[in-house]
Amino acid sequence: MKLSHKKFSIFVLLSLGLWPSSFAQNAENKTLSLKEFYQIIANNHPIVKQAKSLPEAAQQELRIARGGFDPKLNSSLTRKEYNGTSYYNLFDAHLKVPVWTGTDLKIGYERNNGVYLSNQYRTPADGLSYIGISVPVGQGLFIDERRSTLRQAQLFQQIAQADQVKTINKIMLSAAKDYWEWFTAQQTYNAWKDAEKLADIRYKGVRERAAVGEIAAIDTVEAFIIWQERIIQRQQADVALQNARLVVSNYLWNEENQPVEVQASLQPEAFAVQPLVTEEKLSHLKENALANHPELKKFEYKIQQLEIQRRLGREMLKPALNVNYNLLSATPTAGENFQQAYYTNNYKVGIDFSFPLLLRKERGKLQLIKVKQTQTRWEQSQTNREIMNDIQAQYNDLQNLTTLLQMQQRITQDYERLRNAELRKYEEGESSLFLINSRESKFLDAQVKMASLQAKYRKAMAMLLWAAGQNELEQQ
Repeated sequence: MKLSHKKFSIFVLLSLGLWPSSFAQNAENKTLSLKEFYQIIANNHPIVKQAKSLPEAAQQELRIARGGFDPKLNSSLTRKEYNGTSYYNLFDAHLKVPVWTGTDLKIGYERNNGVYLSNQYRTPADGLSYIGISVPVGQGLFIDERRSTLRQAQLFQQIAQADQVKTINKIMLSAAKDYWEWFTAQQTYNAWKDAEKLADIRYKGVRERAAVGEIAAIDTVEAFIIWQERIIQRQQADVALQNARLVVSNYLWNEENQPVEVQASLQPEAFAVQPLVTEEKLSHLKENALANHPELKKFEYKIQQLEIQRRLGREMLKPALNVNYNLLSATPTAGENFQQAYYTNNYKVGIDFSFPLLLRKERGKLQLIKVKQTQTRWEQSQTNREIMNDIQAQYNDLQNLTTLLQMQQRITQDYERLRNAELRKYEEGESSLFLINSRESKFLDAQVKMASLQAKYRKAMAMLLWAAGQNELEQQ
Protein backbone atom coordinates (compact mmCIF):
# COMPACT_ATOMS: atom_id res chain seq x y z
CA MET A 1 0.00 0.00 0.00
CA LYS A 2 1.46 3.32 -1.09
CA LEU A 3 1.06 6.69 0.60
CA SER A 4 -1.64 8.59 -1.24
CA HIS A 5 -0.60 11.70 -3.12
CA LYS A 6 -3.08 13.82 -1.11
CA LYS A 7 -1.72 12.71 2.29
CA PHE A 8 1.87 13.16 1.16
CA SER A 9 1.11 16.70 -0.08
CA ILE A 10 -0.47 17.61 3.26
CA PHE A 11 2.58 16.21 5.05
CA VAL A 12 4.97 18.32 2.96
CA LEU A 13 2.87 21.52 3.22
CA LEU A 14 2.61 21.23 6.99
CA SER A 15 6.29 20.54 7.33
CA LEU A 16 7.16 23.57 5.22
CA GLY A 17 4.85 25.80 7.25
CA LEU A 18 2.67 26.60 4.22
CA TRP A 19 -0.50 24.97 5.55
CA PRO A 20 -2.81 27.11 7.74
CA SER A 21 -0.97 27.09 11.08
CA SER A 22 -2.38 26.30 14.49
CA PHE A 23 -1.04 29.72 15.50
CA ALA A 24 -4.05 31.24 13.75
CA GLN A 25 -6.53 32.25 16.43
CA ASN A 26 -9.94 30.72 16.50
CA ALA A 27 -12.69 33.10 15.42
CA GLU A 28 -13.99 33.02 18.98
CA ASN A 29 -10.64 34.05 20.49
CA LYS A 30 -10.43 37.61 21.74
CA THR A 31 -7.44 39.83 22.40
CA LEU A 32 -6.89 41.77 25.61
CA SER A 33 -4.71 44.66 24.49
CA LEU A 34 -2.18 46.17 26.86
CA LYS A 35 -4.04 49.49 26.79
CA GLU A 36 -7.32 47.80 27.75
CA PHE A 37 -5.49 45.87 30.46
CA TYR A 38 -4.04 49.07 31.91
CA GLN A 39 -7.40 50.83 31.73
CA ILE A 40 -9.16 48.05 33.66
CA ILE A 41 -6.46 48.26 36.35
CA ALA A 42 -6.69 52.06 36.53
CA ASN A 43 -10.47 51.92 36.94
CA ASN A 44 -11.07 48.87 39.11
CA HIS A 45 -7.96 47.53 40.84
CA PRO A 46 -8.33 47.72 44.66
CA ILE A 47 -4.76 48.94 45.22
CA VAL A 48 -5.24 51.70 42.66
CA LYS A 49 -8.51 52.69 44.34
CA GLN A 50 -6.69 52.70 47.66
CA ALA A 51 -4.00 54.95 46.18
CA LYS A 52 -6.64 57.32 44.83
CA SER A 53 -7.98 57.73 48.37
CA LEU A 54 -4.64 59.06 49.66
CA PRO A 55 -5.34 62.69 48.61
CA GLU A 56 -8.75 62.47 50.27
CA ALA A 57 -7.10 61.35 53.52
CA ALA A 58 -4.64 64.25 53.19
CA GLN A 59 -7.58 66.59 52.64
CA GLN A 60 -9.07 65.47 55.93
CA GLU A 61 -5.72 66.02 57.64
CA LEU A 62 -5.79 69.55 56.26
CA ARG A 63 -9.30 70.03 57.59
CA ILE A 64 -8.11 68.90 61.02
CA ALA A 65 -5.26 71.43 60.88
CA ARG A 66 -7.64 74.21 59.87
CA GLY A 67 -9.69 73.30 62.93
CA GLY A 68 -7.02 75.07 64.97
CA PHE A 69 -8.42 78.35 63.62
CA ASP A 70 -12.07 77.54 64.31
CA PRO A 71 -13.95 80.01 66.54
CA LYS A 72 -14.74 78.45 69.89
CA LEU A 73 -17.65 79.16 72.19
CA ASN A 74 -16.91 78.58 75.88
CA SER A 75 -18.98 78.97 79.00
CA SER A 76 -18.58 78.10 82.65
CA LEU A 77 -20.85 78.29 85.69
CA THR A 78 -19.69 77.77 89.27
CA ARG A 79 -22.05 78.08 92.26
CA LYS A 80 -21.49 77.54 95.97
CA GLU A 81 -24.25 77.55 98.62
CA TYR A 82 -23.85 76.43 102.20
CA ASN A 83 -26.24 76.56 105.17
CA GLY A 84 -28.66 78.71 103.19
CA THR A 85 -25.98 81.22 102.28
CA SER A 86 -25.06 81.88 98.67
CA TYR A 87 -21.30 82.07 98.84
CA TYR A 88 -20.82 82.92 95.15
CA ASN A 89 -22.17 82.50 91.63
CA LEU A 90 -19.60 82.72 88.84
CA PHE A 91 -20.73 82.77 85.21
CA ASP A 92 -18.63 83.45 82.13
CA ALA A 93 -19.44 82.89 78.44
CA HIS A 94 -17.23 84.02 75.58
CA LEU A 95 -16.50 83.50 71.90
CA LYS A 96 -12.83 83.14 71.01
CA VAL A 97 -11.77 83.73 67.40
CA PRO A 98 -8.17 82.76 66.43
CA VAL A 99 -6.57 84.94 63.75
CA TRP A 100 -3.85 83.80 61.31
CA THR A 101 -1.28 86.17 62.81
CA GLY A 102 -1.41 84.30 66.12
CA THR A 103 -3.72 86.88 67.69
CA ASP A 104 -6.90 85.79 69.46
CA LEU A 105 -10.03 87.92 69.49
CA LYS A 106 -12.45 87.46 72.35
CA ILE A 107 -15.97 88.70 73.07
CA GLY A 108 -17.92 87.61 76.12
CA TYR A 109 -20.24 88.18 79.02
CA GLU A 110 -19.46 87.76 82.72
CA ARG A 111 -21.77 87.88 85.72
CA ASN A 112 -20.62 87.17 89.26
CA ASN A 113 -22.25 87.72 92.64
CA GLY A 114 -22.40 86.26 96.13
CA VAL A 115 -21.87 87.06 99.78
CA TYR A 116 -18.27 85.89 99.92
CA LEU A 117 -17.29 86.90 96.38
CA SER A 118 -13.94 88.65 96.15
CA ASN A 119 -14.23 92.25 94.98
CA GLN A 120 -11.95 91.63 91.99
CA TYR A 121 -14.53 89.24 90.57
CA ARG A 122 -17.61 91.29 91.40
CA THR A 123 -19.62 92.62 88.43
CA PRO A 124 -22.59 94.96 88.05
CA ALA A 125 -25.99 93.39 88.78
CA ASP A 126 -26.72 93.05 85.04
CA GLY A 127 -23.31 91.54 84.35
CA LEU A 128 -20.28 92.76 82.47
CA SER A 129 -19.62 92.38 78.74
CA TYR A 130 -16.15 92.63 77.24
CA ILE A 131 -14.29 92.67 73.93
CA GLY A 132 -10.65 91.71 74.04
CA ILE A 133 -7.55 90.83 72.09
CA SER A 134 -4.49 88.74 72.92
CA VAL A 135 -1.34 89.49 70.90
CA PRO A 136 1.90 87.45 71.05
CA VAL A 137 4.65 90.07 71.04
CA GLY A 138 7.52 87.61 71.47
CA GLN A 139 7.22 83.88 70.86
CA GLY A 140 4.54 83.10 68.25
CA LEU A 141 4.57 86.48 66.52
CA PHE A 142 5.79 85.17 63.15
CA ILE A 143 4.82 81.49 63.42
CA ASP A 144 3.19 79.32 66.02
CA GLU A 145 2.06 75.70 66.44
CA ARG A 146 -1.26 76.28 64.67
CA ARG A 147 0.25 77.92 61.60
CA SER A 148 3.05 75.34 61.46
CA THR A 149 0.57 72.45 61.59
CA LEU A 150 -1.60 73.98 58.85
CA ARG A 151 1.30 74.64 56.49
CA GLN A 152 2.66 71.12 56.99
CA ALA A 153 -0.81 69.68 56.34
CA GLN A 154 -0.93 71.62 53.07
CA LEU A 155 2.40 70.08 52.07
CA PHE A 156 1.16 66.67 53.20
CA GLN A 157 -1.46 66.91 50.44
CA GLN A 158 1.35 67.17 47.90
CA ILE A 159 3.15 64.23 49.49
CA ALA A 160 -0.06 62.17 49.30
CA GLN A 161 -0.37 62.95 45.59
CA ALA A 162 3.25 61.87 45.04
CA ASP A 163 2.54 58.65 46.97
CA GLN A 164 -0.51 58.08 44.79
CA VAL A 165 1.55 58.41 41.59
CA LYS A 166 4.26 56.16 43.03
CA THR A 167 1.78 53.42 44.02
CA ILE A 168 -0.04 53.49 40.67
CA ASN A 169 3.26 53.43 38.75
CA LYS A 170 4.40 50.44 40.79
CA ILE A 171 1.22 48.43 40.15
CA MET A 172 1.36 49.32 36.44
CA LEU A 173 4.96 48.14 36.20
CA SER A 174 4.12 44.85 37.92
CA ALA A 175 1.11 44.44 35.61
CA ALA A 176 3.27 45.09 32.52
CA LYS A 177 5.80 42.46 33.56
CA ASP A 178 3.11 39.84 34.20
CA TYR A 179 1.27 40.71 30.98
CA TRP A 180 4.38 40.07 28.90
CA GLU A 181 5.11 36.89 30.84
CA TRP A 182 1.62 35.82 29.74
CA PHE A 183 2.58 36.78 26.18
CA THR A 184 5.71 34.59 26.38
CA ALA A 185 3.72 31.68 27.80
CA GLN A 186 1.09 32.05 25.08
CA GLN A 187 3.63 32.15 22.26
CA THR A 188 5.55 29.21 23.72
CA TYR A 189 2.36 27.18 24.01
CA ASN A 190 1.38 28.08 20.43
CA ALA A 191 4.81 27.01 19.16
CA TRP A 192 4.74 23.62 20.91
CA LYS A 193 1.12 23.00 20.02
CA ASP A 194 1.94 23.63 16.37
CA ALA A 195 5.03 21.44 16.65
CA GLU A 196 3.02 18.63 18.23
CA LYS A 197 0.52 18.64 15.35
CA LEU A 198 3.33 18.62 12.81
CA ALA A 199 5.03 15.71 14.62
CA ASP A 200 1.73 13.81 14.76
CA ILE A 201 1.06 14.20 11.04
CA ARG A 202 4.69 13.44 10.21
CA TYR A 203 4.61 10.28 12.33
CA LYS A 204 1.49 9.08 10.54
CA GLY A 205 3.01 9.88 7.17
CA VAL A 206 6.28 8.12 8.01
CA ARG A 207 4.39 5.09 9.33
CA GLU A 208 2.40 4.78 6.11
CA ARG A 209 5.52 5.17 3.97
CA ALA A 210 7.36 2.57 6.04
CA ALA A 211 4.39 0.21 5.66
CA VAL A 212 4.80 0.25 1.86
CA GLY A 213 8.59 -0.02 2.05
CA GLU A 214 9.47 3.49 0.88
CA ILE A 215 11.56 4.20 3.99
CA ALA A 216 13.19 2.20 6.75
CA ALA A 217 10.92 1.04 9.58
CA ILE A 218 13.32 2.49 12.15
CA ASP A 219 12.26 5.96 11.03
CA THR A 220 8.83 5.35 12.59
CA VAL A 221 10.50 4.92 16.00
CA GLU A 222 12.23 8.25 15.75
CA ALA A 223 9.10 9.97 14.47
CA PHE A 224 7.10 8.47 17.35
CA ILE A 225 9.69 9.62 19.94
CA ILE A 226 9.65 13.17 18.59
CA TRP A 227 5.85 13.19 18.67
CA GLN A 228 5.83 12.03 22.30
CA GLU A 229 8.48 14.56 23.31
CA ARG A 230 6.47 17.36 21.80
CA ILE A 231 3.34 16.24 23.60
CA ILE A 232 5.31 16.57 26.84
CA GLN A 233 6.60 20.02 25.84
CA ARG A 234 3.10 21.15 24.86
CA GLN A 235 1.67 19.92 28.17
CA GLN A 236 4.35 21.76 30.13
CA ALA A 237 3.73 24.90 28.10
CA ASP A 238 -0.02 24.51 28.72
CA VAL A 239 0.48 24.45 32.50
CA ALA A 240 2.81 27.48 32.30
CA LEU A 241 0.17 29.31 30.24
CA GLN A 242 -2.58 28.49 32.72
CA ASN A 243 -0.43 29.79 35.57
CA ALA A 244 0.39 32.94 33.60
CA ARG A 245 -3.35 33.54 33.08
CA LEU A 246 -3.90 33.20 36.83
CA VAL A 247 -1.21 35.80 37.55
CA VAL A 248 -2.75 38.23 35.04
CA SER A 249 -6.18 37.58 36.57
CA ASN A 250 -4.88 39.09 39.83
CA TYR A 251 -5.11 42.51 38.19
CA LEU A 252 -8.60 42.16 36.71
CA TRP A 253 -11.65 43.37 38.63
CA ASN A 254 -15.03 44.48 37.37
CA GLU A 255 -16.92 47.61 38.38
CA GLU A 256 -18.73 45.69 41.14
CA ASN A 257 -15.35 44.92 42.74
CA GLN A 258 -15.61 41.26 41.75
CA PRO A 259 -12.54 39.38 40.47
CA VAL A 260 -12.43 38.46 36.78
CA GLU A 261 -10.65 35.37 35.47
CA VAL A 262 -8.73 35.29 32.19
CA GLN A 263 -10.39 32.63 30.05
CA ALA A 264 -8.52 30.39 27.62
CA SER A 265 -10.16 32.20 24.70
CA LEU A 266 -8.54 35.48 25.75
CA GLN A 267 -5.05 36.16 24.44
CA PRO A 268 -2.50 38.98 24.78
CA GLU A 269 -1.93 41.39 21.94
CA ALA A 270 0.64 40.70 19.24
CA PHE A 271 4.12 42.07 19.73
CA ALA A 272 4.82 45.47 18.20
CA VAL A 273 8.16 47.26 18.19
CA GLN A 274 7.88 50.59 20.00
CA PRO A 275 9.23 53.89 18.63
CA LEU A 276 12.98 54.11 19.14
CA VAL A 277 14.03 55.90 22.33
CA THR A 278 16.55 58.46 21.10
CA GLU A 279 19.17 60.32 23.10
CA GLU A 280 16.95 63.39 22.87
CA LYS A 281 14.00 61.51 24.37
CA LEU A 282 16.29 60.09 27.06
CA SER A 283 17.34 63.62 28.03
CA HIS A 284 13.69 64.65 28.15
CA LEU A 285 12.90 61.69 30.42
CA LYS A 286 15.71 62.68 32.78
CA GLU A 287 14.61 66.31 32.88
CA ASN A 288 11.03 65.29 33.53
CA ALA A 289 12.15 62.90 36.26
CA LEU A 290 14.09 65.68 38.00
CA ALA A 291 10.99 67.87 37.97
CA ASN A 292 8.18 65.36 38.55
CA HIS A 293 9.48 62.01 39.82
CA PRO A 294 7.27 61.13 42.83
CA GLU A 295 10.23 60.13 45.00
CA LEU A 296 12.02 63.42 44.36
CA LYS A 297 8.81 65.41 44.84
CA LYS A 298 8.33 63.75 48.22
CA PHE A 299 11.84 64.82 49.27
CA GLU A 300 11.10 68.34 48.11
CA TYR A 301 7.95 68.55 50.22
CA LYS A 302 9.58 66.88 53.22
CA ILE A 303 12.38 69.46 53.13
CA GLN A 304 9.77 72.23 53.05
CA GLN A 305 8.02 70.66 56.03
CA LEU A 306 11.31 70.52 57.95
CA GLU A 307 11.95 74.16 57.12
CA ILE A 308 8.60 75.06 58.67
CA GLN A 309 9.53 73.03 61.74
CA ARG A 310 12.91 74.81 61.88
CA ARG A 311 11.23 78.22 61.78
CA LEU A 312 8.94 77.14 64.60
CA GLY A 313 11.94 75.83 66.54
CA ARG A 314 13.72 79.18 66.21
CA GLU A 315 10.55 80.97 67.28
CA MET A 316 10.45 78.85 70.45
CA LEU A 317 13.83 80.31 71.49
CA LYS A 318 12.14 83.67 72.08
CA PRO A 319 10.52 84.52 75.39
CA ALA A 320 6.77 84.08 75.51
CA LEU A 321 5.27 87.57 75.89
CA ASN A 322 1.54 87.96 75.36
CA VAL A 323 -0.34 91.23 75.76
CA ASN A 324 -4.04 90.95 76.66
CA TYR A 325 -6.38 93.90 76.44
CA ASN A 326 -10.12 93.91 77.13
CA LEU A 327 -12.65 96.71 76.80
CA LEU A 328 -15.24 96.41 79.56
CA SER A 329 -18.80 97.59 79.82
CA ALA A 330 -21.89 96.93 81.83
CA THR A 331 -24.48 95.18 79.74
CA PRO A 332 -25.44 97.78 77.09
CA THR A 333 -28.98 99.14 77.29
CA ALA A 334 -31.29 99.34 74.31
CA GLY A 335 -30.57 102.98 73.61
CA GLU A 336 -26.82 102.77 74.11
CA ASN A 337 -24.52 102.50 71.10
CA PHE A 338 -21.20 100.65 70.90
CA GLN A 339 -19.07 103.72 71.52
CA GLN A 340 -21.06 104.76 74.57
CA ALA A 341 -20.84 101.26 75.98
CA TYR A 342 -17.12 100.58 75.55
CA TYR A 343 -15.19 103.79 74.98
CA THR A 344 -15.56 105.01 78.55
CA ASN A 345 -12.09 104.20 79.85
CA ASN A 346 -13.16 100.85 81.30
CA TYR A 347 -10.61 98.20 80.50
CA LYS A 348 -8.59 95.27 81.75
CA VAL A 349 -5.03 94.76 80.58
CA GLY A 350 -2.49 92.06 81.29
CA ILE A 351 0.90 90.79 80.25
CA ASP A 352 2.01 87.16 80.37
CA PHE A 353 5.73 86.43 80.31
CA SER A 354 7.70 83.20 80.51
CA PHE A 355 11.18 82.17 79.48
CA PRO A 356 13.09 78.96 80.32
CA LEU A 357 16.57 79.94 81.45
CA LEU A 358 18.55 77.07 79.91
CA LEU A 359 16.42 76.44 76.77
CA ARG A 360 17.72 72.87 76.61
CA LYS A 361 14.42 71.46 75.32
CA GLU A 362 14.02 74.18 72.69
CA ARG A 363 17.66 74.10 71.55
CA GLY A 364 17.59 70.29 71.40
CA LYS A 365 14.49 70.29 69.21
CA LEU A 366 15.97 72.89 66.88
CA GLN A 367 19.25 71.00 66.47
CA LEU A 368 17.38 67.75 65.89
CA ILE A 369 15.40 69.41 63.09
CA LYS A 370 18.64 70.66 61.54
CA VAL A 371 20.09 67.15 61.66
CA LYS A 372 16.97 65.80 59.96
CA GLN A 373 17.28 68.48 57.28
CA THR A 374 20.87 67.47 56.58
CA GLN A 375 19.99 63.76 56.51
CA THR A 376 17.04 64.37 54.17
CA ARG A 377 19.18 66.40 51.76
CA TRP A 378 21.81 63.64 51.71
CA GLU A 379 19.13 61.05 51.04
CA GLN A 380 17.65 63.30 48.33
CA SER A 381 21.03 63.60 46.61
CA GLN A 382 21.58 59.83 46.70
CA THR A 383 18.06 59.08 45.44
CA ASN A 384 18.49 61.66 42.68
CA ARG A 385 21.68 60.00 41.51
CA GLU A 386 20.17 56.51 41.71
CA ILE A 387 17.16 57.58 39.63
CA MET A 388 19.33 59.17 36.92
CA ASN A 389 21.57 56.09 36.78
CA ASP A 390 18.57 53.77 36.77
CA ILE A 391 17.08 55.64 33.81
CA GLN A 392 20.40 55.36 31.97
CA ALA A 393 20.71 51.65 32.83
CA GLN A 394 17.19 50.89 31.60
CA TYR A 395 17.92 52.84 28.42
CA ASN A 396 21.09 50.79 27.88
CA ASP A 397 19.13 47.54 28.37
CA LEU A 398 16.51 48.72 25.90
CA GLN A 399 19.10 49.61 23.27
CA ASN A 400 20.78 46.23 23.72
CA LEU A 401 17.47 44.38 23.48
CA THR A 402 16.63 46.27 20.29
CA THR A 403 19.83 44.93 18.72
CA LEU A 404 19.25 41.42 20.10
CA LEU A 405 15.72 41.38 18.73
CA GLN A 406 16.92 42.22 15.23
CA MET A 407 19.57 39.51 15.44
CA GLN A 408 17.17 36.92 16.88
CA GLN A 409 14.62 37.66 14.16
CA ARG A 410 17.27 36.99 11.52
CA ILE A 411 18.40 33.82 13.33
CA THR A 412 14.82 32.54 13.53
CA GLN A 413 14.28 33.17 9.83
CA ASP A 414 17.55 31.40 8.99
CA TYR A 415 16.63 28.37 11.13
CA GLU A 416 13.31 28.20 9.32
CA ARG A 417 15.11 28.28 5.97
CA LEU A 418 17.44 25.48 7.09
CA ARG A 419 14.49 23.39 8.26
CA ASN A 420 12.66 23.89 4.96
CA ALA A 421 15.80 23.10 2.94
CA GLU A 422 16.27 19.90 4.95
CA LEU A 423 12.70 18.88 4.17
CA ARG A 424 13.29 19.34 0.45
CA LYS A 425 16.46 17.26 0.66
CA TYR A 426 14.50 14.60 2.52
CA GLU A 427 11.95 14.48 -0.28
CA GLU A 428 14.81 13.91 -2.70
CA GLY A 429 16.23 11.13 -0.54
CA GLU A 430 19.32 13.11 0.46
CA SER A 431 18.52 13.63 4.16
CA SER A 432 17.10 11.81 7.14
CA LEU A 433 14.29 12.26 9.62
CA PHE A 434 16.90 12.83 12.33
CA LEU A 435 18.30 15.87 10.53
CA ILE A 436 14.81 17.24 9.90
CA ASN A 437 13.95 16.94 13.58
CA SER A 438 17.25 18.49 14.57
CA ARG A 439 16.69 21.47 12.29
CA GLU A 440 13.10 21.83 13.46
CA SER A 441 14.09 21.71 17.14
CA LYS A 442 16.53 24.57 16.53
CA PHE A 443 13.76 26.51 14.78
CA LEU A 444 11.35 25.91 17.68
CA ASP A 445 13.93 27.00 20.22
CA ALA A 446 14.56 30.15 18.18
CA GLN A 447 10.82 30.90 18.11
CA VAL A 448 10.54 30.52 21.88
CA LYS A 449 13.64 32.65 22.46
CA MET A 450 12.24 35.26 20.09
CA ALA A 451 9.02 35.47 22.12
CA SER A 452 11.05 35.76 25.32
CA LEU A 453 13.16 38.59 23.89
CA GLN A 454 10.04 40.38 22.67
CA ALA A 455 8.61 40.22 26.18
CA LYS A 456 11.89 41.44 27.69
CA TYR A 457 11.92 44.33 25.23
CA ARG A 458 8.41 45.47 26.20
CA LYS A 459 9.19 45.01 29.91
CA ALA A 460 12.32 47.13 29.43
CA MET A 461 10.14 49.87 27.93
CA ALA A 462 7.91 49.75 31.00
CA MET A 463 10.96 49.74 33.30
CA LEU A 464 12.42 52.81 31.57
CA LEU A 465 9.22 54.79 32.10
CA TRP A 466 8.92 53.56 35.69
CA ALA A 467 12.50 54.65 36.41
CA ALA A 468 11.52 58.10 35.11
CA GLY A 469 8.47 58.20 37.41
CA GLN A 470 5.91 57.48 34.69
CA ASN A 471 3.82 54.56 33.46
CA GLU A 472 2.82 53.26 30.04
CA LEU A 473 -0.85 54.20 30.45
CA GLU A 474 0.19 57.87 30.45
CA GLN A 475 1.97 57.34 27.12
CA GLN A 476 -1.01 55.75 25.35
